[in-house]
This record gives sequence, C-alpha cells and structure tokens, in this order.
Amino acid sequence: MTSRTPTPARIYTLGYRKVRTLLLNSEVILRPPKILLPPAPPGLANAYRDGRSIRQLAAKHGMSYNQTRRILLAEGVQLRPRGRS
Repeated sequence: MTSRTPTPARIYTLGYRKVRTLLLNSEVILRPPKILLPPAPPGLANAYRDGRSIRQLAAKHGMSYNQTRRILLAEGVQLRPRGRS
C-alpha cells in the first residue's frame, strides 16, 4: 500500500480553497499552474469587475467557463459569490 503525505487541508481540516487563500494572504509564492493559460483578452478583468458574468465573458471571447474563470483568477481578480442577482 502506498502512503500519502497529508496535505495541509487534511491536517487542519480546511478546504483546498481556504488553505490556498490563507497562503496567498500570507504572501506565500505558489507554484504556477500546470495548465498554461492563453493570454487574457484585453478588458476581460475589467468587464468582470464592472458586473459581467463569467458565462457572458466566456461566450463573448469564445472560451469555456472554466478557462475564463482560471484566467480571471490568474489575473488576481476577486470572484463574486455564486448566484448573485
């Protein structure tokens, strides 16, 4: 049987996103994502900050929802909670 090294999320019973947020807020430099992202289309982050949804931006720029979301996160955009009207 292969033993796994426990992750911080399991050690402290926190979710992945919470651990990641805590590390980033503590100015820890994380490894770059393994999936290379295309360059962000001009104005993508500003359009999201101005109220457009990720789905709207994905459709406008011909990208998937997940790809658009990953680009916004890579640009340092604070995402809004889901289901906002």
